[in-house]
Amino acid sequence: MSTPDPFAAVAALPGLAEPGLRARAAVDRLAGLPALKLRGPEVVAVTALRGARASAALAGVDVSEDDLRSGSALSDPVAGSVARGAVRLSTEIGLVAPVWEKAPLQALARLHAVAAADVDVPPESLGRPATAEAAARLDVLADALTSPTRAPAIVVAAIVHAEVLTTEAFGPWSGLVARAAARCLLIQRGLDAGGVVAPEVGHVELGLTEYQIAAAGYSSGTAEGVASWVVHCARALEIGAGDALQVCLAHG
Repeated sequence: MSTPDPFAAVAALPGLAEPGLRARAAVDRLAGLPALKLRGPEVVAVTALRGARASAALAGVDVSEDDLRSGSALSDPVAGSVARGAVRLSTEIGLVAPVWEKAPLQALARLHAVAAADVDVPPESLGRPATAEAAARLDVLADALTSPTRAPAIVVAAIVHAEVLTTEAFGPWSGLVARAAARCLLIQRGLDAGGVVAPEVGHVELGLTEYQIAAAGYSSGTAEGVASWVVHCARALEIGAGDALQVCLAHG
C-alpha cells in the first residue's frame, strides 16, 4: 500500500502548476548574481529587514524600514512588541530552517519562543499550541513534513503557512510564526537555499485584504479555497523574488 502524500494531492489541484513555475523561475533568476557572490550577507540582511517590516504590517503594525533600522519603531510598548518579534524572527530563520527536516514541531516551538521573547507570556505557554485542536492539526502536519513527498517546496511552504495561520496555533503570534515557518521551508527544501527572498513583501504588495481572503479560502477546506491560497502564496513569492532582484541590482 502506498503512503499518502497530502502535499502532492494539493500540488495536483488545477491551476497551481503555472504560478508555481513562475515563482520558481523568479527565484532561480537570482542565482549567480554578482551581488550575491560579492555581498551575499549584506543583501540577505536587507531583504530580511524588508521581510520583517512586511510581516509586521500583515500583523497590523505598519512601520518604515528606516524606523526599524534605527530602532525607533521598536520602542512602542504594544506595536513595538510585534515589530521586535518580526525582526528577531528574520534573524532566526536561517538557524531554524535545518531543524524542519526531522523535528518540525521543535522548529515551530522555537519560532514562537523567539517571536514572543520579550512579552509577558507564561514560560510553559511558549512553543505550545494555543488549543487542543491546533495541537492535533500540527501533529498531522508534522507527520506529513517528515514523510516523503513529491510536492514542490512552494506547496509545502504554503500549507505550513496556512496551517499555523488559520488555526491561530500560537495565539496573537500565529501570523508572524506562520510567515517565518514558510520561509524556513523554502530554505530547507532548497528552493531559496540562501534565504534571500522575502515572500512577505509580496503578500503586502498583493494587499492585506487579499491575504485574509486567501487564508479564509484555505480555512474553508474546499479544493478551490486551498488552491487559491497556494496560488496566492506563489504570486507573493514571485513578487518577493522580484524585490530581492532589485536589492541585488542596487548592491552591484
